[in-house]
Amino acid sequence: MKKPLLYLILMTTLTACGYHLHGSVDVPEIMRHIHVRSASPQLLAGFKESLNIAGGRLNDMPERGGLIVQVLNEHFDRRSLSLSSTGKANEFELIYTLEFEVLTVTENTVIMPRQTVEVNRDYYNDQQDIMGKGNEEAQIRQEMYLQAVRAVIDRGRALL
Repeated sequence: MKKPLLYLILMTTLTACGYHLHGSVDVPEIMRHIHVRSASPQLLAGFKESLNIAGGRLNDMPERGGLIVQVLNEHFDRRSLSLSSTGKANEFELIYTLEFEVLTVTENTVIMPRQTVEVNRDYYNDQQDIMGKGNEEAQIRQEMYLQAVRAVIDRGRALL
């Protein structure tokens, strides 16, 4: 009998302090249905994952959505931060830049003018584990897409 009461107190305490699961996003009703235009498949996957967690969905047709996120530009840059004594890169920096605007579906008017999100990450390049580093970079890029999506959603929440 004491354990259920303890769990109830623990859950109440966690929700009262603002705790939420990593990756979960609270979005207004109008943002629960979004259509994304001109995005890379990786960015679309990030929107789909984030909206599914928030109880929304990514719409394939703009008529079904509450808002349209128009991707104006997105690109990754990769540069060496440090070199080894043999001239190979020890550290890399990844920079993901996303430019977007948000429009309404009904009037197709811009409600959030052109915005830029930049996500930076650096990682150590172990010269002994070349295969593992390719997988690590792919994972870091996926996390960067999700971080950019959260930034877009956060800006939309602040506006709405």
